Amino acid sequence: MQYVPLHDRPPYYASPPTPPPNSTLVQRYTSPDLDLSTPLFQHSMSEDEQAQQATQVAEAGPSRKRPRQADSADASEEAWDNGNGHVVPVPAQQHRAPGIVPSLFGVSARNEFTKTIGEFIMAHAQGRDHVEIEIKLGTLIAPSQGGPPHRVRLPTMSESILPSDYPIGNFSSTMTKKQNQTLNKLLNDVTSESHSPNSPNTHPIQFFRARHIDSFYNIASSQRGGGKVRVSRDREGNIVPDGVIRKRRIGDLNVYSPRSAFDWRISINTEEPTEMPSGPPASTREKDRACYRHQLCQVDLTVVTTRNADGSPPSLSYELEIEILDVPALLAEGAKDSDLFDDMLQSVLDTARMLIRNV
Repeated sequence: MQYVPLHDRPPYYASPPTPPPNSTLVQRYTSPDLDLSTPLFQHSMSEDEQAQQATQVAEAGPSRKRPRQADSADASEEAWDNGNGHVVPVPAQQHRAPGIVPSLFGVSARNEFTKTIGEFIMAHAQGRDHVEIEIKLGTLIAPSQGGPPHRVRLPTMSESILPSDYPIGNFSSTMTKKQNQTLNKLLNDVTSESHSPNSPNTHPIQFFRARHIDSFYNIASSQRGGGKVRVSRDREGNIVPDGVIRKRRIGDLNVYSPRSAFDWRISINTEEPTEMPSGPPASTREKDRACYRHQLCQVDLTVVTTRNADGSPPSLSYELEIEILDVPALLAEGAKDSDLFDDMLQSVLDTARMLIRNV
């Protein structure tokens, strides 16, 4: 599959998309607690500097990315096998304005942001089973200095990946009820639009509701490697399929986004089936989720009621997570160092960006 540079991809929405005026779809993709009826310097270089640069370019060899082929007005939809027997359609490429060359070298450089996140994922997830990769929206809190908690402030004007050893406080993965409502409306509108015959989205978004009660049990490090065991039940108390798992945190990568309402965190965990724990849970979380499933990822907009075993009053929170659906397929492409790996990852990252830029 040919690599599509960022500037070839569809633009960000200037405002949240809305369904076509003649749409007959009934919106019922409502947030769990809402009423369904409410509605750059160019500088001169000496000849010696130019010769040195030319030598460096020649020694570096060709770009990892393949040169773009001639633009075609008849670009058709391709498909690829994700390795699990599922053929995933790939939409026709978006092309730049006629006459615009990707760069002086005729090719586009690999996106450094996507490359860094891809390297993080491969370093932490490759070779593991039962891997979960998700993106959480939230706020990076500055280290406590005795005052009230506040968001970190860094000398950058655009989103930045923080080194793993950069000192921060907690990552608060919650939002306000109003932000929840705004994101709910955005996701509703995109879902409705994706089912329109004229939609540019070749993969209609599928909506469903999930209501679970998760009980958490702390496991000592001396017992099967430690971690937490989560038992998920439906509202009737029945354990759901694959509902007893041991969840272990493998690594986190934080992204600071100063011009947006939220920062975000890429988390890698393992979720291994395990035995039913004994004793009372340390806490329970009642989750009411509005789920939006797309080609490569699923967005979960969740209202959570947390109850602790210490008898403290229950707390209500609003959360949003983006989970990669087929992690083995993503890791297989990453192991091949393929262009498709970047494209798949870019799609998921842009989903996160679209959400936080429209809050």
